[in-house]
Amino acid sequence: MKFIPPIPENEQARAMHLASFDLDYSDISENFKDLTHLAAKVAGTNISLVNLIDTYTQWSVANYGLDDGPGEREDSVCQYTIMGDQPFEVKRLSNDDRFKHKDYVVNDPHFEYYFGIPLQTPEGYNLGALCVVDMVEKEISPEKIELLKIIANEIVNRLVTIKVIQQLRSTVHETKEKQN
Repeated sequence: MKFIPPIPENEQARAMHLASFDLDYSDISENFKDLTHLAAKVAGTNISLVNLIDTYTQWSVANYGLDDGPGEREDSVCQYTIMGDQPFEVKRLSNDDRFKHKDYVVNDPHFEYYFGIPLQTPEGYNLGALCVVDMVEKEISPEKIELLKIIANEIVNRLVTIKVIQQLRSTVHETKEKQN
């Protein structure tokens, strides 16, 4: 059975908002490495990722426990996480019809568990997800979920800070150009 990938109601505005950050995905990894490590430790999982999702691609901009590059959005679990403002959990990917045939479940690394928190901006746009993943089923306590939410909020705060700094640099550059 082929599943139609979910698309948020505000997809066009969401994608435009992500594009407004003008991020170099390969350049921002260091900003989030500590947070992915912390998220994996809090959740007790082997893997944690910060994934940003544009119209067609999921970009793993930071990770702990897995070297992962960009992938097709329609193959990702995080595309379901950005559909709302609550965490999205799949305890057994191998039992879920949406994911049980995906390469990352059937082959290495054999993912079994997924828990994702939307990376929601103050304007209400879900840019992507902080997710923790493991090869065995997990149970994450409500206290740990709250800690993961705090980590997700810090990721968004850092993204916003990066955007503001880039805008300030651009303004300074433009001002200098006008003066010359």
